[in-house]
Parts: sequence; structure tokens; C-alpha cells
Amino acid sequence: MKHKNVFLSFLLLILIYFPTIAISLEEAKNLALKNNSTLKAQKVKLDAATRTKDASWNVFLPSLSLSGGLSNSHLNEAGNTSWSWSASTGLSIGLTASIPSKLKQINLTYETELTNYSEVKQSIETQVANSFYNLIAEAENIKILEDSLNLSEQQYEQAKRNYNNGLISELSLLQAQYAYLSSGPTLEKAKNAYQNSLAAFQILIGSDEILIPEGEIQLTKLSLPSAQELIDTYLDTRLDIQKKKLALENANVAKSIQSVETYAPSINLSENFSLSPNNQPNTDKTVGVSGRFSVSVSIPVNGLIPGSSNNLSLKKAEDSILTAQIDLETARKQGANDIEAKTATINQLWKSIEISNLNLSITERAYQLSQDGYNAGLISQTELETSRQQMVSAKQNVSKDETAYLIAVYDLATAINLTTEKIYQLYGQH
Repeated sequence: MKHKNVFLSFLLLILIYFPTIAISLEEAKNLALKNNSTLKAQKVKLDAATRTKDASWNVFLPSLSLSGGLSNSHLNEAGNTSWSWSASTGLSIGLTASIPSKLKQINLTYETELTNYSEVKQSIETQVANSFYNLIAEAENIKILEDSLNLSEQQYEQAKRNYNNGLISELSLLQAQYAYLSSGPTLEKAKNAYQNSLAAFQILIGSDEILIPEGEIQLTKLSLPSAQELIDTYLDTRLDIQKKKLALENANVAKSIQSVETYAPSINLSENFSLSPNNQPNTDKTVGVSGRFSVSVSIPVNGLIPGSSNNLSLKKAEDSILTAQIDLETARKQGANDIEAKTATINQLWKSIEISNLNLSITERAYQLSQDGYNAGLISQTELETSRQQMVSAKQNVSKDETAYLIAVYDLATAINLTTEKIYQLYGQH
């Protein structure tokens, strides 16, 4: 398929006194990712989850405590007093069967936040791509309308010559004049629409400068496998499916933790050391050292009581698993439908592009013949104008279909979690 170089042939009045810079799609996406506040907020959550995951080993660390004291004691009736001190330290380790599950839960939280971050990033890139391609299409439409305006002006000038030579009526002259004058507002309307879209684009990418989407667009026909084959290959790679799978896995882990805390015993190991002076009268002043090691086992019984809080929490955890399973199944169905629809859209749009280009060739030739016929006095001004409008409409349809195809390819790539470069590499016809 042909290459199409799109360059702006006009400069909007609002942009006259402002610097303009051309920008590629990749540059636009990178700039949007850098400046997007939603992505920044999601990055904070991801960093927090990363720190928690990297420090998850600390669940095996014992708890350490230090204590000390100073006291005053009356030793006899004479009012003699003495001061005493004491210090102690202790180590304690609690061991429960839920520790492996809690470690897994920490890792699942990290993976979920990473998927959330990737999903936000993907959404931003898709918005930028759609805006980028639509702006190029709008710029192409302006070029088409500028050419059309030039043609209508030429028709009007020719009509004036023909009228002066007595070849056409005054009505035909007025019709040519109307066609020329009405082309101007249509062009200005298109420029205003472009201006508004360009302003929205600057906000989307977070730019203080006026950046103009520009570049070379190559249309490549995709030879896609069946929608079912794409579904079988790529459905589970979708970010929304990955999130639902993580949610289900997290629900199972949460139930495991709740089951352990409800029914499984826990063991606590502790060691305490204390220092204190011997202040008893008529004894050597020494410092006493004592230590104590203890092992305790805790066996929960609340879970055995119907309707207890632990028992209800366990039932709630089981309900969460069922909900996550339903959500995953629903997401799979929606994802499959999405891939199937986008595959059909791409195939349909390529056929539409071929038909649109054929129609363009026909209308361009028809306009040439109409011009010749009009100059020879064989057809009317109305017929000539109709031929011109048909050609303009054909050019717009080609541009519209090509833009829609580019966006559809990007959307399919997103739907199966591939880059556009990868999907062209795998399925493009060269």
C-alpha cells in the first residue's frame, strides 16, 4: 500500500505568534507518559509495593525489646534510703503456618500494582495514538479542502470567461460563484476543528509548546489468523485478564491465611535476660543476672463456634473466591468478544480502503472528463460542481478509512497486549 507523507500546508492564525515543533507518535507517547499525573500516582503505589516486597524477609526477624528502671527504697525506720536499678532485654519469635501465604500475598500485591501501572500506561498510549492519527487525518482533510477551494476558484474564473464569451448563462455563472464562495466557510470550519483537536492534544501530552503531529504513515495489510486463533493465543496475555487472575489468586491466598488463623495453632519462642544489683544489707554488692526461655502454643477455638467472627470471616473469604471466579469468567468472555470484534473491523476496513481508492480513481477521472465537457459547453455548471464534490468526498473517504485502519490496528495490538511493531512483524504482508 502506498506511503502517505502528510505535511501541514497551512498555519492557523492562532499559531502565528507561537513556536511550532513537529512531533512523532513515539515522542508524543513518551511525553504523555512523562507528564501524566494519573501514571505518576500509580507509580507511587507501585514503588510502595516494591519496597514492601523487597522487605518481606523481615517477617522472620525476632522482635526485640529493652527496658530499664530506677527505684528508691526506704530500708529502716531511721529513714535510710537506697537506690536500685534494673535492666532487661528480650527476644520473641512468633511462628504460624500462615507465614508462607502472607509472603505470597505481599508478592501478589506487587504484581497487581505492576499490572495496574501497565494498564494505565497502555491506556495513555492508546489515547495519544488515537489523537495523533485523528489530527493527521484532520490536517489531510484541510489539505483536501484547500485543493477543492482552488479548484472551485478555477471553475469560477473559467465560468466568468465562458459567460463573457456568451457560452453560459448568468445562472451558471452565479452557480459557479456560489460553489466558490461556499467552499471557504467549509475550509475554515475544518481549520477550527483542527485547532480544537490540537489544543486537546497539547493537554493530553502535557506540553507547554505547540507540538504538531507529523510524519510518514505506512499502511500495511495484515493477514490475520482467525479470531478464535488470536483468542486462544493471546486472551490470557490481556492486562484486564491478568488483573482478574491475580485477584482470584489473592482471594485464594486470603482464604488460606484466614483458615490458618481460624484453626491452626501458633508457636511463640521467647528469651528474656535481666540485670539487677543485690542491695540486701550485709551482703556483697553484686549484679544479678537472670534469664528465662519460654515456649508457648496458642490454639484458636473461636472458629469451631458456629456464627463466630472467625467463622464468618472464613465464609466471607470463600465468597470472595466465588466472586473473583465469576469476574474472571466474565472478563474472559468480554475479552474474547473484544478481540473478535477488532479482528473483524480490521478485515472490513482494508476492504473499504480498496473500494475507496478505486472510487477515488473513478471520481478523479470523471472530474477530468467533466472539466473537458464543461469547457466544450457539453455539460452544465451544476454537473461539473457535482463531479468536483464527488471527487472531494472520495478523497475524504480514503483518508477517513486509512486513519480508521491505523487506529483499528493499534486497538487490536492493545487488545492482545502486543505493540503495533510486533503485530506488523507477525502478520504484516511485505
